[in-house]
Amino acid sequence: MRIKSIISMIILLKITIFGIITISVECVNSNINNNESLDYSSRRQFVRAVNPHDKHSNINNNESLDYSNRRPFARAVSDNEDPATLFKKLPAVARLVTAIAIINGFSDGSIPADPVIAELLNIDTASLKQLEKFNKTSVDKFIESVSSAAMDSSNETLTVEQAMLDVFKIMTIWERIGKLENISTTYSLASLKPVESWSISEFKNFNLMNTLGLIDKIVKAESSPIPELKKQLAVLASAVTNLPPATTMKPFIVTLEKWALIDSFVDIMLLHNSHFDVLLFTSPSFNAHTVQYIPFATDPDISVMKDVVVSLFSCINRTVTAGFANGISDIEKLSSDSKDRWIDGILKPSVPLSNINILSKFAVEMKKLNYLWNPVSTETHYHMMRQVFDLQKHRGIRLTQNAIDSISNTLETKCLIADMDKSFLENMKQSAKHVKLLLRKVQALESIRNAFTSKVINDFNKLSTQTKSSDVSSIRTVLRSLSQSFKLIQNSKSLQKHVTGAQTLNEVYAEPHTQPLVTRLECLMKEIKNTDKIASILRSVKILRKLKSDRKLVEKFKEVSSAVSKSLPLLVSLRKIAEEYKKDNSSGMTDLKKLKPLQGLSKPFGDAVGALVSITKVSRSELETFVRNGESTQKIADIYGTPEQQRQFESQWGNFEATTQQIEMFLSDASIWEKSIAIKKNLNLSAYGQMFKDLTILNSIDVKLEPRLAATEGFDNITTNQRVTQIVAEFRASLMELSKLDLDFSRYKSAFNSMKEVLRSVEAGFKGEKLELSISVSRSGNVTTTTEFAIVATSSYSGLVYTVGTLVIAVILVTITFLWCWYDQSCIYHKLKRRYITNMKTAPELGSITPDSSQDSQSEREAERFVARKPHTSQLPPPPTPSPATLTPTSANTTTAASVTPSGKPVSKVEKLKKDRIEVEKKRVSKKSRLNKTI
Repeated sequence: MRIKSIISMIILLKITIFGIITISVECVNSNINNNESLDYSSRRQFVRAVNPHDKHSNINNNESLDYSNRRPFARAVSDNEDPATLFKKLPAVARLVTAIAIINGFSDGSIPADPVIAELLNIDTASLKQLEKFNKTSVDKFIESVSSAAMDSSNETLTVEQAMLDVFKIMTIWERIGKLENISTTYSLASLKPVESWSISEFKNFNLMNTLGLIDKIVKAESSPIPELKKQLAVLASAVTNLPPATTMKPFIVTLEKWALIDSFVDIMLLHNSHFDVLLFTSPSFNAHTVQYIPFATDPDISVMKDVVVSLFSCINRTVTAGFANGISDIEKLSSDSKDRWIDGILKPSVPLSNINILSKFAVEMKKLNYLWNPVSTETHYHMMRQVFDLQKHRGIRLTQNAIDSISNTLETKCLIADMDKSFLENMKQSAKHVKLLLRKVQALESIRNAFTSKVINDFNKLSTQTKSSDVSSIRTVLRSLSQSFKLIQNSKSLQKHVTGAQTLNEVYAEPHTQPLVTRLECLMKEIKNTDKIASILRSVKILRKLKSDRKLVEKFKEVSSAVSKSLPLLVSLRKIAEEYKKDNSSGMTDLKKLKPLQGLSKPFGDAVGALVSITKVSRSELETFVRNGESTQKIADIYGTPEQQRQFESQWGNFEATTQQIEMFLSDASIWEKSIAIKKNLNLSAYGQMFKDLTILNSIDVKLEPRLAATEGFDNITTNQRVTQIVAEFRASLMELSKLDLDFSRYKSAFNSMKEVLRSVEAGFKGEKLELSISVSRSGNVTTTTEFAIVATSSYSGLVYTVGTLVIAVILVTITFLWCWYDQSCIYHKLKRRYITNMKTAPELGSITPDSSQDSQSEREAERFVARKPHTSQLPPPPTPSPATLTPTSANTTTAASVTPSGKPVSKVEKLKKDRIEVEKKRVSKKSRLNKTI
């Protein structure tokens, strides 16, 4: 019996403990103010960086970073969420939050219709306002005038126009570089002599890609090739140690930077020798009258047309629609989002999310507007509108023919010199190239020397199997950031050749040709007036001629103007629909109003998730194609470009190596971040906060759309080499495609850092809880938290769960205690009961009956009732039978009167009690036997 009792008690205790745990977990989940207990930053598994040129990379060159289409990660018997699932579901949550925010904003008037419309169209609100004033008649008349303008395109006219542009460029360059006075004495190139002795050959023995691969294995804990890694780092350390300190390099860099301006001075000489003298004998009319009398459209009309066309190729700061990272197309996904089981399970919304379909009426009209704009948001329309917009910028410039003719007179009478010797120019150009190359290499060496200080090099020797993965990862980060510097140094020969070539500039610059040119430049700066107006007219003439060469110019332009004009009725309809939400008193709207606090979370949550969407959309192969074509385009400009094209290219192209570095860092960091995601399934939404915080490691990518389009204009029309034309065209196409993605991750760092709190608040908002939240948005679009997130529960759900749970546990504990004491005879309850009965039974036998015998009889009756009420008492020893001598007459009479046997013999009370006790014990044994059978 004791064993069965113990087993029963253990079972009940297990049930109780399970109930306690369940209630506790439920209460913790309900109390959203609890601190998050999952900090994945301390246990994330770093993985190796992936460099696009790394032979150790396990990512195929054609592999896309679109995680939605990738196979699930090989996580054997893992309880973690598949990142591919997160990359689909979290944007869906962001869409729901933004949709709820817009609906509530329309309902109470806190969000006007125009910002929503503008952001979904990817333009700013000012452009939307201007669209209402659009004058289609005016712009169509303008483009007809452009198409029909009569222009002189003879070779002589083209030469004059180019010569006038050369004059302006010469003056601009000279103003920018200064007079170059005392450059040869203050910054002597002879001081570069020590650079010749710098040894860079050891850098060629350092294998960067192999070193990164070894670090990856260590970080991933696949193996521990510490000896091999230390060997590679020792080669690097030796090469760095042989370099002079960075402070020693700095004076050489300053000298080279000054002399690098000579390259621009050579450009002046080349421009002077090109078509300069043609202005001495030709009237420079260059179609100025044609440009000056075109009936231009108004600037706002052309601007709004350009905004419509470029909307697909630009990124804006979304304030009220941040969760719609893909614009209007995201609205179509809301219906399926509201039915998603994963979302419903993790958010546990307090109202039906199907009410989100209230936004469908507004979405239908937005789709009509989107369908109207999509056909004109193409690359061909983009290039056409860029040129029209540039032409429009020169509107209203007036210059008389006399002012134009005065330029020829000035050149002929005041600023006349002979052309430069061609061999002299060639020598100076080559020397200038050596200066620029030497400057780049010394700057690369300085970067390497600054990164690998003596302390860092000493730490290389301390590497062991006990070294933390984070420490090894930091080495990888530094190496990757210097990949372009290593590439430049390892692909170069000794520095001696460049030093020797650069030093020849001292002699070349001192040639007698130089000073006469400087004198003429000063003359031009002093005597020629209206240079800005002349340059503006010249540019407009070139643009006008290029527009006229486009046979479909008028057709494409009118397609854009028609799309803009037809947008006006839809804008009116959209504003009307937005106003109707204020009158909507349906049950669905009432439910969504309970989620009003989510409106303050749409911006920070949407920004962070929008960055996540950009990461999943970018293609590795597309980025690598962009880099390859960009590098090829640089070579093409140097080999096939005309002097004019080369100058245009160099002035607009920028530092493409820096862009390449950004792309390599992004690809590697994105891979590391993705593989570090380790989040258990079925957790709170706030558990994904660390995943977003880790996105702060991502580097932004600036593809420089407008400057690089301008730099490559003209190269795509080189008919002598179709391969050149193809490469430039492919580069421009990939440049346009990348510009559609928002790759400026630096804008969202504050949003990433606040995502733990934001996610916790989003989770609470969907559960019908009030959020007191204050978030400010800076002008740059970054989100900063200005107050702590304070969440106050309005629902009594949490308290009810706690109360009911406590009562259930209390009842279970009481039941266990009762059953335990019922079966266990050693329980304190049974001990007290037996002691009490014993006292009651032995009281009449303790001596002669006293005058208080009536009180004793009363006690016996109470004992009898107690025994009858509790028939399962333990077996008691028979009480001693009192002798007749001890009985007084009073007691004897009482006993006789009390009871008699069936034979007529009197029975004492004690004997009767004994008999009753025996009967009760029999009943108890019988009842206990039946109970044991039942158990």
